[in-house]
Amino acid sequence: MKKNCISTLIKGGWICGCIICMASCGPVHRFTRIKNVPREYMRNYSIEGVKAPRSQTLPKHTPWIVFANEAGTTYLSPSGKNEMQSVKYMDAFLVIKRKGDWLRLIRYDPTILKNGKLKEWKQAKYCGWINQNDLLLTRSGFTDIVTGFKNKQVVMLNDSVALATPKTYFANDSVKLFKNTDLTQEAGKIPFYSVVYPYQISEDKGCTLVADKPQLDADSIGHAVIGWIDGRLLTAPEQQLHIDLTSLPDSTLVFKDRERKDTLPLSSNDLKRKLQFSASQPAIRYSPVLSYRNNDTSFCFRTRLPMPVIDKRESYVLNVNGNPIYYGTFKNKIEKDLQKINLMFVLEGKENTIQRFPAVVNAIQGLQSQLVNDDSFSFRFGAVLTFNEPDNRKDPICKLTPDYMELLDFLSAKARNAEQLKPTYGRFGSWSGLRIGVEQFNKCPDETNILVVIGDKGFNSEWADSTLVNKLVKNNCRMIGFQLYGGEPDNFNNFVLQIGNMI
Repeated sequence: MKKNCISTLIKGGWICGCIICMASCGPVHRFTRIKNVPREYMRNYSIEGVKAPRSQTLPKHTPWIVFANEAGTTYLSPSGKNEMQSVKYMDAFLVIKRKGDWLRLIRYDPTILKNGKLKEWKQAKYCGWINQNDLLLTRSGFTDIVTGFKNKQVVMLNDSVALATPKTYFANDSVKLFKNTDLTQEAGKIPFYSVVYPYQISEDKGCTLVADKPQLDADSIGHAVIGWIDGRLLTAPEQQLHIDLTSLPDSTLVFKDRERKDTLPLSSNDLKRKLQFSASQPAIRYSPVLSYRNNDTSFCFRTRLPMPVIDKRESYVLNVNGNPIYYGTFKNKIEKDLQKINLMFVLEGKENTIQRFPAVVNAIQGLQSQLVNDDSFSFRFGAVLTFNEPDNRKDPICKLTPDYMELLDFLSAKARNAEQLKPTYGRFGSWSGLRIGVEQFNKCPDETNILVVIGDKGFNSEWADSTLVNKLVKNNCRMIGFQLYGGEPDNFNNFVLQIGNMI
């Protein structure tokens, strides 16, 4: 009896062992474990081989996720002889085994993980072996070992080589990113003077893998701005100390060429233009302090001042009249003038407009929060009405004012007397209110002038008067038209046609 029990147990154990062996024969099985992130890849310190302190390690069971830094191939074994499958740039993988410089991978899929462990092993897609030189082994950008800050660099020229073949490196006003270190397969673009985070440096030290974020997310890697860029299009890394050159007197600055052999003659106007260029770009507003020393009477430091590669002073565009507008005029005057917005409400109507006037005032009142809280523009407001109280000899005009409440007070006072309002026939004939509104912009023709024309009927033509249109053009006017009421007579249709013709 005892022998039979022992024999049964042995057979059962042998069968279970066979089943376990069969289940573990595949590359991914129930006993497969995802490797945790090694300490040397947690912070990605800028000095190779330095590991993160144990006090700063990631939470337990943080899976080791790696990315293909170029399109390549995986192999059946860690020998690099028998190819298994191709991989695309920035494909994400989970590491299940490490052997020397080779990693065994499965395709990254968040649905097969639970608390950092491989839960749904049957759904895992085995990918084979790949050399770690073909991978980005971390999700973290380079970290400065002294400060613990993420290294930042700015996309800008620090060498003239790229200018010899601009099509290779630039696309309009942006810099190209690439999917490989040969810089032949485009991965996207990034604007000049963008702040980027370096992740990896190519073996020949000529290219850097950069992204617009300090930490990569495997779930959204397809939408990330990441790619290889020539190192000559990046500022020097690891610069923490900067200085504002605009705070220093011109007499204290001496500029040398790249070899520091010859002094560069810069006039005060040239220097001012260069400093204005830096001030317009937040990423290069401050200059890096490359080295410094103390003398008995002075403090000397070596820095760099970014300068525009292209001199745009003689660049121009033609306006609608065929006259040139030079770059300096645009940047120093026109661009600033266009930030000054003058908004004129013109109520060009008769009885139907008067009847709906209180509702219009309520709508204008609701615009206040949209207009007065934008610091990037300056606003002035006004209004012209083509109706008034019969005994009121004062023109129903609110001249341009920066005070929105002054405009609302004017309109509200008229709205309270809506039952007494009667149409006034202007001294200009058709579109009298609009003509007066255009006149309000006579002293500011270079600013952004907007006319909001509200009414019901047009006049006896489908076309607007040419003298009125010329005044609109002369005073740089934009126009928006709203018809409050429509009817069968042609005059109602003419309102729409004439406003459209003016625009």
